[in-house]
Amino acid sequence: MLLILLAILLGEKSIDFSGRKKYLLTLISCIICIAMDIMSVIAIVNASRGMFPEVLTIIICKLYLLMLVNVGYRGFLYASGEFFEGNMHRVLRNIYRVVFLAGSLAIIVLPLEYYCNGRIVYSFGPSALATYAIAFTLFISTIVMGIVRGKGTTGRRRRVILIWQISWIGAALIQFLKPDLLVVSFFAALGMVLIYAELENPNEGIDRVTGQFTYNELYSYVLDMYRRGVHFSAMHIRANYSEGNYDLEL
Repeated sequence: MLLILLAILLGEKSIDFSGRKKYLLTLISCIICIAMDIMSVIAIVNASRGMFPEVLTIIICKLYLLMLVNVGYRGFLYASGEFFEGNMHRVLRNIYRVVFLAGSLAIIVLPLEYYCNGRIVYSFGPSALATYAIAFTLFISTIVMGIVRGKGTTGRRRRVILIWQISWIGAALIQFLKPDLLVVSFFAALGMVLIYAELENPNEGIDRVTGQFTYNELYSYVLDMYRRGVHFSAMHIRANYSEGNYDLEL
């Protein structure tokens, strides 16, 4: 499902929005995370049967945990770009980069174990707890941003981002309390689909008759450039169709 979304995003023409770039990076991180999740389950099952090296299994499991935290971090960067701009956004980005790097180091250094009994497969230990701690920090920070600073963006964007993060917290709590229920990756994928459908679908900004970008897309582009402090040039062509003739206004 996510690979189809990625193909659509890369295949459709779109304006170079900063938020769309962040969404694309989050989507790619989510695809890698889910792949590592599948690989970690396969490694644990085979290691428990003596068919796969234990050290390599731990490495794969930790890579999955690192990618899971990376998805949360990418999601935080995407959301913070919606709620903050300028110096404040840069300060937050730098602070949470330190949090992300410190958490990643803890995941690498701390010990990790795994368990397999029939269809029940999961990893646990200090490294996994560090993952939950960093993930919850990122999720809750994003929700607080949406509540405190959400008035600075549209109600639709605020609502979708809050639903996305709250669903992740719910999934993380379920998996933390019931580690045999591996639902975090599923909800991460579901969140990516939700963001695409509601906020990042490039077809919404393209006129179906002319195949060109709409006025609303132009307005969003100008606003995005202004918020980022980027110099740009734009040409607006307005076409009116009447009785078989086009009236063009530059």
